[in-house]
Amino acid sequence: MTSVLANLRQDADTRFASLGWPNRRVEAYKYTDLSALKQADFGAVVANKAHDLNALNGIEGLTLTTASQADAEVQAKVGSLLPLSDAVAAYSTAHMDEVTVLHVAANTKIEQPLILDHHRSGKNASFPRYLVILERGAEADLVERYAGDSEGLTSPVVEVFVAAGAHLKHYRALSEGSATTHLGWTATELDRDASYRHVALNHGAALARHNIRVTLAGSGAHVDLLGLHLLQGKQSCDSHTFIKHAAPHTTSNEVYKSVVADAANSIFQGKIYVAKDSQKIEGNQMSRGLLLGPRARVNNKPELEIYADDVICSHGSTVGALDESALFYLRARGIPAAKAKQLMVEAFIKEVLEDLDGVSELETHWKPLIDAYLSSVFSSAPDA
Repeated sequence: MTSVLANLRQDADTRFASLGWPNRRVEAYKYTDLSALKQADFGAVVANKAHDLNALNGIEGLTLTTASQADAEVQAKVGSLLPLSDAVAAYSTAHMDEVTVLHVAANTKIEQPLILDHHRSGKNASFPRYLVILERGAEADLVERYAGDSEGLTSPVVEVFVAAGAHLKHYRALSEGSATTHLGWTATELDRDASYRHVALNHGAALARHNIRVTLAGSGAHVDLLGLHLLQGKQSCDSHTFIKHAAPHTTSNEVYKSVVADAANSIFQGKIYVAKDSQKIEGNQMSRGLLLGPRARVNNKPELEIYADDVICSHGSTVGALDESALFYLRARGIPAAKAKQLMVEAFIKEVLEDLDGVSELETHWKPLIDAYLSSVFSSAPDA
């Protein structure tokens, strides 16, 4: 590890020692109290990089290396998008080992997805760390997967730089075991006329928190954030997003949906921030929750913070149960109750998934996870 990275790690360790695990009095963690983690035993820290990174070697236009092997300019990017004032960011950075760098050359379109596949077992703690750089005019698809029947902690960090005119689609699936704590960070900066689409499926882990921070730093930049929580049992999942319009003529679109069964808890906290003089921007945010039982909980907190006057911004939130009249309509046509409810849930989540038709990741990985969730939730539902 170079002195630059070692100093970053030491700074983060000092920050976390001062911050500690946040409780509900910290506004950003109002719905997700992490203070109990100070007594948690996560097991030994293990090096947990994505499986089969060798499959990325030899892809034309892609350079795969580590931050320690990279030049000073690349090393300076590590941690530059991450607010160490956040306890999770500080904790993960304090345990940073090596940073895997994926560098896509200018004007290169990578045809195959760049897959970061993580599968843990046993009781341990892992801190995967990635730096993704797309040069001017580049295009790529990035796939993150976190799975396995493990205990302990997964705390990944992904920092993304999308240069002018470049485009990145980022798919992230969480399906870790019921004894896992997952604390993740994704931070992205977009230059002029760049675009970034982040689609997240949160299905696993006992306790999950994913922080997403996107800065629209260049005019014409656009971001889509789409998320889906599919929760049951006593799971708790918190998606915390922050979109900063730091330049004029930028646009953002955000849709998060949650389906919550049993005594599970879904949290969405999203803020659109419009900086001073960032005129002619448009930002839209919507969060919807569907409760499948009396003990299920959804906490949605959309926010707008605007310091410019020529903007179009909207946000909204809804939480409710399945529509009884629609359910009666389906039942009256001979559809069993469990199947009718499943059809209604599938229709509810379609808004997040409809733009993924034809995406191989949806067909090969996500669809089985979604089908397994629906089957589990409705398999014991009575037909009467």
